Amino acid sequence: MVKKKAPKKKGESREPLHFDVSTGLKRVLGRELITNDEVAIFELVKNSFDAGADTVHIHFGRDSIVIADNGSGMSYQDLKNKWLFVAYSSKRNEATHKDFRDVIAQRSHYAGSKGIGRFSSDRIGEEIILQTRPKGQRAKTVHKLTIDWSRFEHDDKEHFETIPVKYGKSSSFKLPDELRKFGTKLKHGTVIELRKLRNNWDRDALVGLKASLAKLINPFGVETDSFSIFVSAPAEKNGDKKIRAEAKKTGEDPDRKSTRLNSSHTDISRMPSSA
Repeated sequence: MVKKKAPKKKGESREPLHFDVSTGLKRVLGRELITNDEVAIFELVKNSFDAGADTVHIHFGRDSIVIADNGSGMSYQDLKNKWLFVAYSSKRNEATHKDFRDVIAQRSHYAGSKGIGRFSSDRIGEEIILQTRPKGQRAKTVHKLTIDWSRFEHDDKEHFETIPVKYGKSSSFKLPDELRKFGTKLKHGTVIELRKLRNNWDRDALVGLKASLAKLINPFGVETDSFSIFVSAPAEKNGDKKIRAEAKKTGEDPDRKSTRLNSSHTDISRMPSSA
């Protein structure tokens, strides 16, 4: 005997329910969640550390910021299945030894371990250009993503996954002239360029960032951990000269002044612990 299907109750839907994602999610995970520019840069640099980089360059140009590292880089599949997969975090799937940086990252205002740190770039600029090449002898292609965050803000009723991301590839990294020497040795790693900056990075902001980034450096020095961060801001070279002149008058070591920004001594691992 075949049982009869129970009649539908009035107003009852037989379709399974599920969450849908609006393009407004980008704003929530970007500018609204990460409300501090220093934290936004910190998140991107910490990604370099997590990728196994031992050197990170942060270059402040006239209308852009470039963050370049020599970490493990990403393949096309990594970009598709991980970087573009919202809230996916390989850090949760990999057993890594925790050090003081992980403790820093677990604070509520850092998003790196939650798989949304990539959205911190939206806090800094409207456009992000990502270049990456994975570690490996056969890896020759530099994969490139171009994302215009403003395209996610036209209508919050649009679906997040419908906004296109531009993909391209090249045979080499493209870096500012000031980072050319680093670029010629860059066999693998990731370069992030932030364009259409939302805020002005004056000297005070850069000095504050330099101090904030010191949290990513092992207090026992670069020899112990081999992780260095270099900050370059060509527009501030005159300010550096002034700092050097003042230090000379007082007998201080200008290379250890936390308010100095350019030259090889921007290796933050050499910063005094009080910086």
